[in-house]
Amino acid sequence: MRPRSDRPNRNVDRRPPFYPSMVRQHPYVEPYPGFHGEIDLRKGIDSLLEQYGAWMLLRHYDVTTHSQYWDEETQEAIGGPAYTYVDHIVLARKMIQSTGGVLGALEMPSPPGLISVPYTNIYLRWDAAGDVLIEQVDEIFEFNWKLERKPEADEVLGKVVIKHNILMAQDLLGDLGRREYWKCVCKADVVGK
Repeated sequence: MRPRSDRPNRNVDRRPPFYPSMVRQHPYVEPYPGFHGEIDLRKGIDSLLEQYGAWMLLRHYDVTTHSQYWDEETQEAIGGPAYTYVDHIVLARKMIQSTGGVLGALEMPSPPGLISVPYTNIYLRWDAAGDVLIEQVDEIFEFNWKLERKPEADEVLGKVVIKHNILMAQDLLGDLGRREYWKCVCKADVVGK
């Protein structure tokens, strides 16, 4: 009879060590060298915005207060927006979405009656106030700006090139629930600027 220490232990997990939770942790061996389980998304997004970002104007509407253009009698805005707003200059990155997915699909003719509307993802840093969220009623404006400094909102209102209507705004939650970066799915407004 073999000694008790030579018997195979039936409680040992014999599955291959594909995941770190299955690997026997040793104080000197890392399951994935160089990877410590943390990804700093803020550093990545900051780097993206600093290298490829552009200044854009975010018009944030306060839907609790009607503007001077609101007519109580007709219950509509005449000559301007229905709600009061504040303009903010934000650093953002625009990326065009396409429904095709490959260049060949973009070159195919569409069937009659089908209009392909390109959507735009705009990634931006929004830290105006902790409780102020970007909503679907807000708008983003692109403008021509060649100077190195951050513009003021009143400097760029006459230089607007494209107006984007926000279809969906999603906050990219950071640590401790901080809302610092946003992804806005937008559609270009072809009617007015």
